[in-house]
Amino acid sequence: MRINILILLLLSVVSVISFASGSFKIGKLEVEGFTRTDDSVIFREIELKSGDMVDKERLEFAITRLENTQIFYELSCRVKGKGKVRDVIFKGKDRWTTIPILKFSSGGGISQTTVGVFDPNILGKYFMLGAQYERLGDSNSGVAWYKNEWFSDQRLTTDLQVWKQNRVRIKYDNDEDNAVETGGFLHSRTKVKLDLSKELNYNWRLGLNLEYHDDQFSEDTLSNKIKTINSTRNQVPSLTTFHFGIHTTVGNIKNKKNYLVDGFSLRLDLNHAIVRDTRVPNFSSLLLTGLYYKTLFWDSTFAARVIFGLTDTKAEQYRFYIGGFDGIRGFYDGRFSATQYWLSNTEFRLPVVKIDWLVVQGSTFFDVIASGDEFSSLGSINAASLGGGLRFIFPKIFRFVARVDYAKSIVKEGSSQISFGVQQFY
Repeated sequence: MRINILILLLLSVVSVISFASGSFKIGKLEVEGFTRTDDSVIFREIELKSGDMVDKERLEFAITRLENTQIFYELSCRVKGKGKVRDVIFKGKDRWTTIPILKFSSGGGISQTTVGVFDPNILGKYFMLGAQYERLGDSNSGVAWYKNEWFSDQRLTTDLQVWKQNRVRIKYDNDEDNAVETGGFLHSRTKVKLDLSKELNYNWRLGLNLEYHDDQFSEDTLSNKIKTINSTRNQVPSLTTFHFGIHTTVGNIKNKKNYLVDGFSLRLDLNHAIVRDTRVPNFSSLLLTGLYYKTLFWDSTFAARVIFGLTDTKAEQYRFYIGGFDGIRGFYDGRFSATQYWLSNTEFRLPVVKIDWLVVQGSTFFDVIASGDEFSSLGSINAASLGGGLRFIFPKIFRFVARVDYAKSIVKEGSSQISFGVQQFY
């Protein structure tokens, strides 16, 4: 009898300590307000069930999980009752996720037109299907893709893509102040990519990818000037390659309402390519990408990106081509060609208009790059630019951001000051 009394007293003390710290047991677990998304998706994301012990921090983490899907907005969690067992209600609204793709982007001396459609929340089950046609410069491309963040009811992301790509690649002299052309080619590629990524915990993912590439080359759509330059160079050989890669990501980034961004991530990609041609040896590559975001005063954001790339390839198409379209604003697309490089982008973003359906965000930025074919070249900056721009953000639409930037080169002469497109630069 004394033992039973002692056990009851001990359990009472444990309960008092537990609930004094703010924890409680979930009674009913409910969801409200979600009209397009199946309730099972919400329960799966929050990873809670009736009977679980929770506290304020655990419920806030569940909200963060829902926010990071980017398919919801105006999320909240309400707790009913004051005892040891309380009901929990998650409430939110679905973003519009069936997104027609119609965008025109320009930057780095090249324009891009894209049309298509995708939806990351097909049938309310939170998986993505999409397809698009793209015209980049004078070349045409297309892609269809499938992505599932919860393959086989595990936090295992499956990403399957099938591409038919065509791209005009102009080569420039890295060392010249102006954009001096040294050759070029039309690159046609058929690509199939499968990427699997497993979340080991909230701040660590590990994945692998497999790719098949069939590359063909021609001088179609090239200017007579480039064709003349090419006559003194060896032709780029057509290749079939198989790529095997692993990647890991540490850290996590919270994204609320498409513009309130916080956190960091560091991703490492290691790839090896097997080339089915004795003229070109197999090769490997490494890519390290760091992202950092911090929400500051007045809902402003400091954002930074650093990339380091390294490859031992002898194939022209697998060198790194870095320029204004997605690397350093104010310079031609592919302006710098190298087997190794580092790139830094920093931005300060400040909302100047905030209403329920639209946020206009001003931005100032600084971009810099160092590149070359020798490690020593990474100590000298190839190019840098300063500038500013505007972002037009629609919080109720999945990942919809339109941007326009003006860049002024401060190291080397830039030739493409204005760029615009969809989504943040990074």
